[in-house]
Parts: sequence; C-alpha cells; structure tokens
Amino acid sequence: MNRCVIDCKDNNYVSNDLCWACHPSCLTCNNGTAWSCTECGATTATREGVKQDLYLHRGMCVITCPSGFYGNNHQCAPCDASCKYCKGPLNTDCTACKDGLVREDNGTGLCLDNCPSGSSHRISEDTCVKCGSNCSACDTDHPSSCTACHQGMFLWQRKCVTPDECPRGTYAETDSRRCKCCDPSCDRCIDPPTFCTACSGYSYLHDNKCKLVCPVGTYGKDNKCLPCYANCSSCFGGRQDQCLTCTNGFYLFNNSCVKQCPFADEMFVNKTGRCHFCSLTCEGCMGEATNCTTCKDGFSKVDGLCKSVCEDGTFHNSTLASQTTGNKTNDHCSECHTSCSSCLGPTKYDCLRCKGVRFRDPINKLCSLNCPNLRGYYEDLTTTLCERCPSECSECINPATCLRCVPGLFLFEKQCIPHCPEGRYASNVSKACTPCDKACKSCAGLPTSCTKCNPSQILFKNQCVTKCPSGMFLSKDFNRCLPCDDSCLTCVGAGRSRCTSCKPELVLFQAQCRTRCPTRYYHNTEAQSCQPCDYYCHRCSGGNGLLSCKECISPLVLENNMCVRTCSPGYVLDRMKRACVPCHESCDRCMGATRDQCLSCKDSQDSLQGSVCKKSCGDGMYRNPETSRCESCHPLCKTCSGGGKEACTSCVEGLSYSLSQCLSSCGEDEYRNNGQCYMCDRGCKTCKGATSKDCLSCNDNRKLFNFTCVKNCPPGMYERDSNGIPECERCHPSCATCTRAGPDACTSCRMDLYLEGTNCVQQCSINHILDEDTKKCKLCNSDCPTFANITDRSALPHKNDESNAPTKLENHFILISMATCLSLLAIFALLGLCKSRSTNGYTKVNNNSASSVETQQTFDNNVPSVYIRDDNAESEAMLNDPDDHEM
Repeated sequence: MNRCVIDCKDNNYVSNDLCWACHPSCLTCNNGTAWSCTECGATTATREGVKQDLYLHRGMCVITCPSGFYGNNHQCAPCDASCKYCKGPLNTDCTACKDGLVREDNGTGLCLDNCPSGSSHRISEDTCVKCGSNCSACDTDHPSSCTACHQGMFLWQRKCVTPDECPRGTYAETDSRRCKCCDPSCDRCIDPPTFCTACSGYSYLHDNKCKLVCPVGTYGKDNKCLPCYANCSSCFGGRQDQCLTCTNGFYLFNNSCVKQCPFADEMFVNKTGRCHFCSLTCEGCMGEATNCTTCKDGFSKVDGLCKSVCEDGTFHNSTLASQTTGNKTNDHCSECHTSCSSCLGPTKYDCLRCKGVRFRDPINKLCSLNCPNLRGYYEDLTTTLCERCPSECSECINPATCLRCVPGLFLFEKQCIPHCPEGRYASNVSKACTPCDKACKSCAGLPTSCTKCNPSQILFKNQCVTKCPSGMFLSKDFNRCLPCDDSCLTCVGAGRSRCTSCKPELVLFQAQCRTRCPTRYYHNTEAQSCQPCDYYCHRCSGGNGLLSCKECISPLVLENNMCVRTCSPGYVLDRMKRACVPCHESCDRCMGATRDQCLSCKDSQDSLQGSVCKKSCGDGMYRNPETSRCESCHPLCKTCSGGGKEACTSCVEGLSYSLSQCLSSCGEDEYRNNGQCYMCDRGCKTCKGATSKDCLSCNDNRKLFNFTCVKNCPPGMYERDSNGIPECERCHPSCATCTRAGPDACTSCRMDLYLEGTNCVQQCSINHILDEDTKKCKLCNSDCPTFANITDRSALPHKNDESNAPTKLENHFILISMATCLSLLAIFALLGLCKSRSTNGYTKVNNNSASSVETQQTFDNNVPSVYIRDDNAESEAMLNDPDDHEM
C-alpha cells in the first residue's frame, strides 16, 4: 500500500524520498548495508535460537564487542586504556590486559606492569595469582607452593620458614632467602655452609669444623672437641687423671701431669716424660730404673748396679746387724722365704725375686704362682715381678701389648689410642679399633656406617654407592649425594632450575619442573618434558609437527591444526578464533560460515542468488551459465532465459507476450489495467502499474532500482546499461561500492575487508602491508615484514626455533620465483579476460581466480564478528531483498 509518512518507521531509512528497509541487524540505519547501523537491538538469529543483544561498533551491530570495547546499552563503549577486554569503563573492570600488562586475580581486574609481592604471574592467562602466606612468589598452579619469600622468611621445600625453622643440615642464606644445605659434615651451620655450629654422628666440632678426630690438646665428647685438663698436651678425657702427654715442665704419672714425680727419691723421668719407679735396690736413680745413684741398706754398688751384700736367698737383716758385734757380713744376713730367690728385707717375706715360675706381688711383696687378680699389672717373666701396665692400659701382657684400654681410649695394634686410624672405627662394644666394611674408606659407629668412600664411589646416607639415588645429585665439592629440589625426580645440582626429570604430576621445561608447558611448547608424555612446537605454532599439542598446531603466530592462521598463510577454498577466516572454519555445506567458497555468505556453490547445478546457493533462481531472475549466478531479468519480463528484453519467457502484469518479447498495447508512458490504459507515475518513462514502484524504465537520467526510479543507485550497487535502460545492480558481496559486477571492481570494502587494488581481501597479500587509516593494502617497502617463503597453500617447513627461520637467500629465491609466476599468470589472465568479454557488458570471472576474496584472509583483533541473519534467510547478507522496501 502506497502512502506518505512524516518519518520512516524503525528498521527503515530515507533515500530518494522513499523509506527503505535497514539491514536486519540494525534497529535504525543510514542505508541498507550491514555497516550503516546507527542503533542496535536484539536478534534471535543464532543457530541455537537464543536471543542475544547486539552492540553498535563503527556502524555495525555485533554480538561481541572487539578488543578494547565492552557492551553497554547496545553500544560498544571503550575500555580503560590498560584493558584488552573489559566489563566496564574503569581500570578495575579489565577481564584481560593489553600486551605487556598483567591482571590482578583478586577481583579488582586492575592491570599492572608487574605482579606485586605476594603474587605470581600466570603466563598462560596473564594474571597475578595470590600466593600463600609468607610467599612473595609462588607456583601459579599451586599458590601455596612458594618459590620466594618475604623479607625475614626463608624458602625450604616450597614453604617459607623463619631462620630458626630451617631444618638440621641447612642454614638461612640471606642473599637468596633460602634454607641452603650445610656442608655434609655439619649438623648445623651458618653462612658460609662450611662454618659448622653443630656436628652429628661420630664427628666433633672444632673451630667451626666437624672432625672425625679431635686435634692434639682436645678430646671428643658430645660431638664437640673439648680442651684437655690444664698442663695436658693430649688426653682421652677432661679430668686431670686422663692425660696422655704433658706440656713442657710437667711429667705424666698415673695419667696425671705433675710438676715433679711424687716419690722423688724413688722415681725418675723417662724419655717420654713419664714418672717411673727406680729399681727396688736403688735409693735413687737417673734415666733408667737400674741406673742407681745410691743403693738401699744391705746393697752396694757393683758395676753401676746395686747388689745385695748377702748371698742369694738371704737378705741384710738390719735388726740382726745391730745386735751382732762380729765383723762378718754373713752374720747380718737372714734366710729369705722359701719362695724368694732373693729378698729385700726387712723381713724374709719381702721378696725381691722369686724362685721358679713365681711372681712377686707388688702389694704384699710375696711370691706366688701367679700375679694376684690386680687389674693394670702384668707378669714379667724376666724379672718375675708383677709390673704395672702403662697408664693408658687397663689390662696388658707387657708394656708393649695392651689387652684393654682405660675409658676414652681404644685398642689398636696392642696400643691404646684416642682415635682410630682411617679404615677403622672406635667400637663402643669392644673398645677397640674395628675394621670398616670393605666398601668404606672410613667409617664410624658401625662397620657399614661409612664416613668416606673410595675414589670410585659416592657417600649417601653413610653408604658408599656408585651413583646417587633418585631425588639426589652428586656434589663434586663434597663427593656426596645431596637432595634435589622437591619438584625434581632427578637433577644435576641444587635448586629448582637444575632438574633432569620430574615427579609424575609435573613436566620438565628448561631444567625446571612445572605443572604445564608454556606457550609455544607442548607436553611430550613419553619424555615427560616440554618440547617446542613447530616454529609457526603459537600453541600445539601432541607433537611439534605441522599438524599439531592449536594456535598460530601472526599473521598466520589455523586450518585443520596447520598454520597457513591463507584459508583453503571451502574455508573462511574466523577472525576472533584466528582460524579457518569450513564454509556452509552448500558453499564452495564463502565470506562467512553461514548459508547466506557463499561466493560460489559446491554443487555445479546450483545458482548463486545474492550470497545464497539455490537449486533454481526466483521470479524475475535467470541463471547466468558463465557466472553460475542468478541475475535480474529485463524489467518487462516476469520470467526469462537471459538478461535482454528478447529473453522473456513470461511478462509482468499489463504486458502481452509475443515472440519472446513483452509488449504493451498502450502508449509508452501508459500501462494497461482491466483492458484500459492508464498514465504511469510521473517518475516513470514506462511502467507496469500506477505507483512509483511499478516503473519499467525512467526519465531524466534516473536509474531503475527495484522498479523504482532513483537519482543515484543506493550504496552497494552500481549503474549498468540493460538494453538501453540504466539500472542499479548489486555489487559483489565483498564490495561496499563498486564500478561493475564481480569481486575485482570494488572501490571500497565492507567493514571487515581491506581494499587491495580493486579487490576486497581479508588479509593483505605477500609484499603488501595494511594502512590502518585508509584500510587499504599498499605495496611494502624493502623493510616490511613478510612471510615470503610461505605460499597461499604450501605446507610450512618444520621449524623449532628462531634460528631456523627462512634465510635472506631463501626469501630472495622464493620472491624471484613468485614474481616470475605472477607475471605469467597476469599475461594468461589478460588473454582470458579479452576472450571472456560478453555482449551484455559483463566480464567472465573464473571461480579459481587469484583475485577472489577467499584467497586473502588474515586476523585482526580490532575487527568484530559481524551479525549475519540465520541459516534459513534467503536474502543476501549485506543488502536487503527489494520487496522489503516501503514507500
């Protein structure tokens, strides 16, 4: 119904004094294209049928606002400058940050240059994860697992502890703020690790070193070397009667150091500084026991020795001598006891030597078959005396053969010593130096408790092994097995960055064990390590081959797990996903994934009407066999077999059909209705009805558009001559404006495409770069970035690092080759263009032409996903069906 209105209703716009329908995505608009919206509403055109709000962005109504914008009141409003994505305008509303910034993961959404202390950067999400208490940094997958600590706290096995809480065998190292291992000999230490403060096992602390043997002047007790008693130069205990040797000016007597021997007249100091008794016959002696200076009563010095004045078996009886007046010596001698071969007196029981195999008791001085049960004495067969053992021996056979030692000393090779030699240990059971196990070079406490190993072996938990067990590493400084970081299964040194393999729940990356692999690496489950993706993959899984990519480095895009320069025929670029997605099943090539975004049809029998593949063209349309597109019949035709007025197969109402033409019996500016001729609208030259929307041709240089005469063709259309009648024909769907039909006649592009020459492309071609201001692809200078080694559909070479990137020589060779090929293709294309020129002014465009829009696709975060009507819509995506226009 034709009527005049003051304003066009919503979803319509004014053009040439007529109301035209907006694109379905627009609530209000300036023209009928998808990029001319001025307001947006809601749509139900989702595949799931769920109603979604639309947001206005740069003249387009989009479901999702692009990077740097958020949806608010049906408009895309800018985020804070620090945000990549956001939910509001404030700097605390960020949901993702711009490159180089990280987001606090504490509900604020604030983007920062660096994560604050107490949180760590989760690289995979660019967020700051709050760590556990006392942590200044942590494992982002396990926030309670610290990797660094606050001031005053120290890291030990992923926990932060006070200096006093560092476990035994470690110390608080202030520079790294970690509990680091002491020297293995230390039980406790301070910095440096060899500065021991306590020792364990069978070692002793001396001058902040742990020693298996205490130095001279000290003795070992409670894992410490303690000083000997005053005047002792060596000892086996701290008491005054536990000396072994004495300082100058003091002499050893009964394991005590004395200024002078206690029985000065009866003792001498030997060469070792010990006090010894003189021979029983001496009143005094020097140097040796028998080197008498004076003799006892009844003895006289003969050849330097004191000999009895009485015969053997008798002794000088001083009592008898005082009673006898005779001069005979024998008159003063008395018989010794029958057990004595000689005796000293003053009684016959004071034996000096014994008869036969008898020994003189040092206590009662009698001779008996054996020395009495006196510990510390031995039977001297030469002198037949019970002699005292050396002071360090509690039992002995002779002075050179100890059997047992006094406490604190241990028997070794018949001598009592304070410390056992290497290869033996001091047994607290036998009180002797017992051989170590053959595996040990030295040991302590038990024969198998090693303290040192042979050169080919390593000390681990007091055992000598050929290699360190899992979780330990060989310290070359100490030749000992020390623990790996608690994240490592095996390692080559201390710290979390020296791992060679990881515990089952972790994966190895650059000598560190992590919960997941970083970007551009994948988890190799066999090696349990992070291996690099292919050079062109930003993310990958399952391998580093070309078919394992999950995301590509820019400007490449993902197609079937492979990174490519451009999408294959049958695929279209999804900018948000940076991936090539399949066209609708009816499309061979397309500009979007839905049914109404085809550029060519998969079924060769189908025809492209607008951007929809159909089995047959609708009324007023015919199938152009050269382009396989549905094109408009001549305005006089209702149905036709071609584009001219001689190709009609039926006529519009008011005309009669004759010899493939539609004729009117009325005048040129009249139309026929119910057998009568009526004048056309003044805007029409010829018509089929009374309204301005019934024109068949126009006056005054106006153009025919949808049976309406307009001064200028609407946006997205161009003027063509149809058998002398100027008409408005739709541009190719990729063009915003154009000069003729086809994808290679664009003068401007729809919003998500870029103009390169006269083609609208999704991605600038090789050797071209995008001018963001003009949205045009311009020829690169020599320093422009390029992937010249990647052809449109070639498989990318396998590369694992930057060093494998294409060389300049390779690029030059490929560029020369491509230039040659492109030149040849251009020549053939020109020849084909001349031959394919048709009589109606159209140019034949090969479906495989390199100028087709689908061969140039890329990704741009700043371009939103455009709302397209649902799969059941039969009209074109970018322009409305003419029947939707309203007066």
